[in-house]
Amino acid sequence: MDGTSFSSDAVARLFAFGRPGHWFVSKIPPLLAIGYIDILRFGTAPDQTARLLVSALFSICCVAVYGHVVNDMFDLEADRLANKVNRLATMRPARRLLLTAAFLLAGFLPALVTAYPNGAVSLLALNYLWPTIYSIPATRLKEKGLLGVACDALGSHITPTLFILALFAPAAPGGLTVIALVATLWAAVLGLKGILHHQIADRDNDIRSGVGTFVTKADATTLQRFLTRFNLLAELPVSALFTLLLCPWFPLAIPAFILYTGSEAVKYQLGFQFALTADPAAVRPSVPFTNEMFYVFWLPMAAALQLGFEGPGFFWIPLLHAAVFRQPLMRQLDDWREMLQLAGDWRAILKRLGDWGGELENTVEAYFTRFAAPSRPPQSGSRGRGSKRQDVVRLYDDAYAANYERKFLLDPLVLADTDSELRLIRHLLTAGVSWLDVACGTGYFLRHFPEVRRAGIDLSPAMLRLARQGNPTIELREHDYRDPIPEWENRWGLVSCMWYAYGFAETIAELDRLVANLWSWTAMDGTCFMPLTDPRLLTGVNLPYQAPTQNDGRVMVTGILWSYIEDDIGAAHAHLLAPNIEFMVELFRQYFERVEIVRYPPAFEGWQGRPAVIARGKKSLPDKMPPAGPWAVTPAPG
Repeated sequence: MDGTSFSSDAVARLFAFGRPGHWFVSKIPPLLAIGYIDILRFGTAPDQTARLLVSALFSICCVAVYGHVVNDMFDLEADRLANKVNRLATMRPARRLLLTAAFLLAGFLPALVTAYPNGAVSLLALNYLWPTIYSIPATRLKEKGLLGVACDALGSHITPTLFILALFAPAAPGGLTVIALVATLWAAVLGLKGILHHQIADRDNDIRSGVGTFVTKADATTLQRFLTRFNLLAELPVSALFTLLLCPWFPLAIPAFILYTGSEAVKYQLGFQFALTADPAAVRPSVPFTNEMFYVFWLPMAAALQLGFEGPGFFWIPLLHAAVFRQPLMRQLDDWREMLQLAGDWRAILKRLGDWGGELENTVEAYFTRFAAPSRPPQSGSRGRGSKRQDVVRLYDDAYAANYERKFLLDPLVLADTDSELRLIRHLLTAGVSWLDVACGTGYFLRHFPEVRRAGIDLSPAMLRLARQGNPTIELREHDYRDPIPEWENRWGLVSCMWYAYGFAETIAELDRLVANLWSWTAMDGTCFMPLTDPRLLTGVNLPYQAPTQNDGRVMVTGILWSYIEDDIGAAHAHLLAPNIEFMVELFRQYFERVEIVRYPPAFEGWQGRPAVIARGKKSLPDKMPPAGPWAVTPAPG
C-alpha cells in the first residue's frame, strides 16, 4: 500500500463518525463555486484568497461534522431498528458530547485568524442551529414534514452560501446584490432537491424504524412528478439566470451550462433513467438537473479554471480542485462513455437524422452487414468472449436494475440471507480494512459501510448508475472481472464477489481466471469472500463430486449448468456455471493457504443455509495443481 492510500485511510478512519462520504463531494463544491465567483468579482489577492478558502472550508466542515454527530446521537435507536451502521453506537455518551462541543467550538477558530465580519459570525452560528433543532427531541424538525425539509435545506445549502457571501464580499456595494440574491435562490433549489433525494433514498429505513419524514408520508408517484417538474421549471431557469448574471466576471459559466444541459438532454433522448432506490416507483426520466452534476462539477470546476487564468498566483486552484473532487469528474466521464456506447447503435443515430438519411441508412447497413457485424461462431460452437458480456449488459438494463434489490435482496425469501451477508461482511471489515466488491451490482452492500475505503466493479452500466447514486464518493468501474487490473494488485484487505456473479463465466478456465484476479487484488494479509451456488441445494439432489465407476479412472462431477427464467418479463440468466462445493474449495486452495466454507443460518425452518467461501493466507504464487485434502464447514458468525 502506498503512502497516499495509507494517509487517506487514516483520515477516513479518524473522521468516520462525521460521515464525510455523505456530504463532502455534494456540499462543498457548490460553496467553493460561490467563493471562486466572489474572488473573481472583487479581485481578491492570491494570499487573501488562500486564507479565506482555508478558513471557510474549515468552518463549514466543522459544521457538517457537528450536524452529523448530533443527528446520529439522537438516531441511535432508529438506526438500530433499521439495521444501519451508526458510528456513535459504540462510543460512550461522554465522548459523544465531547465531539459535539469540540466541533462546535472549532468552527469559530478561523475567525481569530481571518477576522470574520460580524455578519459571517452570525451566519455561522445560525448554521450550527439548524442541525440542532432538526435532530434534538425537543424540536425534532426531522419528523415535522415540510418544516424538516426547510430546516435541512437552510442548514445544508442556504445558510452556508450566505456565510460564504458574507465572508468573501463583506464590503460589497449596495449590500445584498442581485447576484447574491440569485446565488441564494440557486442554493435554495439545490437544498430542497438534496433533502428530498436523501429522504427518498432513506425512506425504507425510516419506515422500518418508525421515523416519520415528509417523504414517508407523501405519495411516491406524486413526488416523482413534482421532482421532474422542479428540475425543469425551477432549477433549470434559476441556474440559467445565475449563469447569465455571472458572464461579466466568469465567461466560462456559459459553456459549462451549455455542456451540462446538452449532455443531459442527449441522455434523455437516449433513454437514460434516474433512480435513487431500487423501487420502480423511484425511476424517472433523466432530464437536465435530475442529478447534481452542474452544482458539484460543472460550475465549480469552470469557476476554478476561470480563476486559474487570472494569473500565476491562482494556478494552483483548478489543479487542487480537480484532484480533491475527482469523483464527479470520473462520474461525468463514465456518463459520456455510456452515452457513446448507446449512441453507437447506428440505427438509432440514423433515425434521428431524419428522412433525408434514408439512402445513407441503406449504405451504412450494407457496410455494417459486410464488415462490422459480429463474426459467425466457430464450428466448435464457441460464441466468443464478448457475447456473454453483451448478454449481461442486455439483461441488466435500467428497468431490470431498478427492480433488482427488491427481487433478489429484499424479498422475504432472500432477506435473511442478505442480512447474514451484511453481518458477515461487517465481521470481515475489521478496523482499517479496505474493500473491493467485484460484480457490485447496484452497490447495495457497499452503501451499508460508508466509513470504509471501498470500490466496486461491474459490467452493467445500468447497475453502476444506481451504485453511484448510493455511493457517490467511491470509485466504481465498468469492468469485466475476467480482465486483470494491474494497479490493484495486493491492494484490498477484503475482496468479495457477491451473489452468484461467478456463474456468468463461460468456462471453468474463465472461472479460474476470475479467482486468479480475486487473488491478485487481495492484499497479502487480506481475505477473499464469495457466496456460492450449491448444486445440491439448487437441484435437491445429493450430487456426488466423485461418482462411482467400474473402471480404473475417476469420474469427477465438476458441477452443473443452470438457468433462471423469468417468463413474466422475458428475461433469462442462461447457462450459469455452478461447480460443486468441493471443486470450488480446491480451486481457491490453489491461491490461498486457508479455505473454509461457512453456511448462513437457514432462512426458514427445515431449509439448509446457503454456503460461502472465505479464503485467507494469500500465496505468493499460485499452485499449478489444486491440492487435495479435507475441507471444513463452519457456521457463519452471527
